[in-house]
Amino acid sequence: MTERRRHCQRSAVAGAALFALFAVSYLVAVRSAQGQRLDSATNSLLHNHIRPPIDTVLGEIARDVGPVFGLVVVAPLALVAAARRRWGALVATTIVAMAPVIAWLLRRSGPDRPDFGISLPSNNTYPSTHAALIASACVATVFLWPSRPPQVVLVVAAGVAGLGALGNVVSYAHLPSDVLGSLLLVAGTTAIAMAISGWRRPVIVDSANAPHETPSSVGGEEDGERGSDARRWSTEDER
Repeated sequence: MTERRRHCQRSAVAGAALFALFAVSYLVAVRSAQGQRLDSATNSLLHNHIRPPIDTVLGEIARDVGPVFGLVVVAPLALVAAARRRWGALVATTIVAMAPVIAWLLRRSGPDRPDFGISLPSNNTYPSTHAALIASACVATVFLWPSRPPQVVLVVAAGVAGLGALGNVVSYAHLPSDVLGSLLLVAGTTAIAMAISGWRRPVIVDSANAPHETPSSVGGEEDGERGSDARRWSTEDER
């Protein structure tokens, strides 16, 4: 079995596990009395400790600025990826972009929240579409990054996704379980995208020490990079 096939299989298993956690989170947090109590307590804790103007700023990021900023960043990166014929990156991004759509459909079609005498919205709010949109835009940014994504890009992407989730809670738009479900949904979709496209975060190797390595990051890199005498892209090997 090739390394690529093993990677795809591991990603598929991870995706299935994350989707299972997404379903369990819904059953526990929404459909059970204990889960609703925990959700309500966590919600109250966050609102008691995150006060104006911080909650207002986070709410603006999550509900207004975040989604627009995500599109502004992702769209140019997608155009660059298309120009460089990085089809695998575009396939992975397209799959991840389905997460907010799935979140919207599930939230709209889900049954009302059971009434256990806890002060929570009666309508279904699981999962959050806005949180899924911001998180998927962050993942797409990593997929589409024109070179090996530096650590700062990964940290910023994770931070923006977390702030987007938190902002949806402190702005009274969603409950903690809603944004947790969104993050699990996006994570599962990301794993499936990696399984289908074969995406792995590439590493840079010295061509002098690895003369026979060929580029194998998402969808391949452009011809100019293939012919570089100094450095080449290589898929990260198992250690």
